[in-house]
Amino acid sequence: MTAMFAANENSATRCMVIHFKEWPVRSSGRATRDVRGASMLAKQMRWMGAVSLVMAATAWAQTVPAAEAWKTGWPTMTGPMGNRLPLRSDTPLVDDLAAARLAWVTKDNSLGSAKTGSQTWVNSTRVEYYLGPENKETKGNWAGVVVADGRVYGSSWLPAGKVYTAPYKTNKPYQKGETEQVPTRFRVEADDVVVCYDAKDGSVLWKALEPGGLIVAGGKRGGLQVAMAVDGGRAFALGSTGRLFAYDAVSGKKLWQGDVGAAHKNAEAAKKAAIETAEKGTVVIPDGVEWFTSLVVADGVLVTGDYVGAQDVGLRGYDAATGELKWTLGKCISQWSTPNVWRHNGKAYLLMATSSGTMRLVDPQTGKALWQVNGLGKNWSTLSPGENTVVVNVKAADPKAKRAPGIWGAYRITPEKAELAWQMADEPRNQIPTWMDNGARTYAAVRDGKVLLVTEGSKADKAPGRALLLDEKDGKVLAEAPDAGSKDLATLSELILWTGERAYVRSDHSHGANHGGRHPLIAWITKPGQLEPIMQEGRFSGADLVDFDTAYEVLMHVPLVDGRMFERTDDGRVACYDLRRPANLSTWAVALDGAMPGMPPLAVRVWTDDKTVTGAKVWIPDSEEAAMPLGTVRRRAIWEACGVSDLKLENNTITGTMLLSFGTHKAPVQVKLQRDGEKISGTWSRMIPALAEKKSTKGTLLGQRSATRGFPTPWLKERPWTPVGKNPQGTVTLAMGLDGAVTLRENVTGLNLLMDHDGKTFTRAGANAFRYSQSWHEVDASQLTLKENRISGKVTVIVNKDVYLLAADNTSPCTAGVVTIDATIDNAGSITGTYEVTWGEKLEIGGKVAGAVAK
Repeated sequence: MTAMFAANENSATRCMVIHFKEWPVRSSGRATRDVRGASMLAKQMRWMGAVSLVMAATAWAQTVPAAEAWKTGWPTMTGPMGNRLPLRSDTPLVDDLAAARLAWVTKDNSLGSAKTGSQTWVNSTRVEYYLGPENKETKGNWAGVVVADGRVYGSSWLPAGKVYTAPYKTNKPYQKGETEQVPTRFRVEADDVVVCYDAKDGSVLWKALEPGGLIVAGGKRGGLQVAMAVDGGRAFALGSTGRLFAYDAVSGKKLWQGDVGAAHKNAEAAKKAAIETAEKGTVVIPDGVEWFTSLVVADGVLVTGDYVGAQDVGLRGYDAATGELKWTLGKCISQWSTPNVWRHNGKAYLLMATSSGTMRLVDPQTGKALWQVNGLGKNWSTLSPGENTVVVNVKAADPKAKRAPGIWGAYRITPEKAELAWQMADEPRNQIPTWMDNGARTYAAVRDGKVLLVTEGSKADKAPGRALLLDEKDGKVLAEAPDAGSKDLATLSELILWTGERAYVRSDHSHGANHGGRHPLIAWITKPGQLEPIMQEGRFSGADLVDFDTAYEVLMHVPLVDGRMFERTDDGRVACYDLRRPANLSTWAVALDGAMPGMPPLAVRVWTDDKTVTGAKVWIPDSEEAAMPLGTVRRRAIWEACGVSDLKLENNTITGTMLLSFGTHKAPVQVKLQRDGEKISGTWSRMIPALAEKKSTKGTLLGQRSATRGFPTPWLKERPWTPVGKNPQGTVTLAMGLDGAVTLRENVTGLNLLMDHDGKTFTRAGANAFRYSQSWHEVDASQLTLKENRISGKVTVIVNKDVYLLAADNTSPCTAGVVTIDATIDNAGSITGTYEVTWGEKLEIGGKVAGAVAK
């Protein structure tokens, strides 16, 4: 790897360009560039300049060749067709998203973790974590990456400049009141950064640093969320103070620099004031600018927001080659949206709508509106037009109403006019939101003569929302998704990557991977007569391979390019999912008996091609099957992807360590699977290592016996019995709370044992430990006896750490303990007794594997 630094003396601000290349590089004296020289660059720019023509010819085709889809990429936030929809290539994709593979994750984490929360700046430690001289992470830009010609681009900011010290509070999360203040180091200024990655492996090709920026973060709802644009061999980015940068897309050489006018001046003034505050000895907590309009390029014109005002903002058009300002257009687009580059007969136009109820088609060369429709409803989100039709909120808002729901309607559009074609019935189930939290996430897209849209319905009228596939011509219903009842995996909402007869959906994309349970990507069938999630063996099966990054009010976009999906992670990196279907794929369907003590045999599916293990998934019992009350990890239960990087396939035998996953938890299991024709047999084993120092404690327990499967709710004072699942006839549930039993962390917590007994033996057992981890835990109750009203003996408990605890202590993901119980049950079913527990015992378990090659 060679890294070179050079300054571009043509701009007022010095630009540092860092190259990471396998081939030699040299300095031109002004910026570092690839020695393959002008001919290579000219060839690249000729191709990139032709992207618009390619897209004009293929945008509405049924499919495009894989190579064309890869070259075109996802060059702006609005995608390759300017309407938030992916190109459909001729590359076959996996039917089961659990078979998706994690192709790579970048080592570089310059882009930041985006969305902030109420506790981001809670104390001195957190401030230094993000803003200090040795900051571990940054918040950065909230926008997703863009992709073009095998390269991935992202922009953000990194803390830089003078380090200040000032007193700041030491509150614990959610602690109220005054606390001691301690000296806290922080920074105010930033370097704006642009990073170009290789789309094949995630390596950094070049990085540009621009001093003179400002740390801007934001709150829950939004911050700096402006995605880059790539066009004509150039990569364009907006900095933290409204500076515009244009770079050579291949070499990273800076071509020109400008700004967005008044918003830039305002940001510079804010930076000056922040520096003055810091100089006076006060910690500066960064504000959020709430800029959401991403960059697009239409026929050689770079279009940005003016980022002035609220609700609706204006646009600015620049010559993409020189940076010269060509035009401005005020208050023409919703603050939360980006204009579409809509194409007709090879010419590009800008399509946009406002939150005040106006839709326009604008000539990108002049900034003049070609037509305008007034009297519409509030349109917050970026539109998704088809070749001839766009769907918008057509219901004008009642100015007296606090919340005025909208209704979808379709307009036929040409460069000359827009005419209403149809609209949905104005009834509660068809209502769409036009307010905070949901207004900018509404979805209605046009593709292949069909419309895919979502309504929210009306809680007041007890009318659930709908997911519909409609005929573009007349709005006739072609398919309707079954009512999911509530926001769930079976809901078509938020992140929707619609390719035609398939859609890839993350129904809660506005919350991060570690917020409220997991949020996998689920595949949907979207064709006439069938609009529903694809189930595997009657269960959800999705892709959930990284802790993805997120924004909130405006969703962070996720490019899908020829079967590769590119998304940011919550530690500032970029991840690539590979959804392409390997050739000659076989499925080994097996069961691991006893691999999770206390539970039924684990169903595992392993995928192989001719030479390797390509993936695997496991079905861990969900919260109801396990009768676990909290269980956010398995509340939204899916088939979970397994780690298979250690598995080897040779002579019809698979050996190695498989990571069985459930949510944020992973259990390493050694397997040996042998295939004989269509039959599969083998063994599995697990080893839980001993702790260097065992930990023992003892105490009292309280509990309850009930014929109803459930548990006494520990976070409520009265501890009411909460049913979870159902017991077979003759089976009772024993629930016991062991006060202070889990001593493995600084904060000691209780252990709740939940076990079913059929009159002869314990048939199901599990545990949870609130405030230890999100998981439910494994229990072997085979040495515990229930005789009349006496419970005695030993249980072995395996507590599972989540990935966040693992990162903190770098130890085994599991810890085993032996609990000795002595308790009695009175006539009312109440359980009282004592326990003793020793944590850190070494545990080795194993069993058999049986199965067959799936048809």
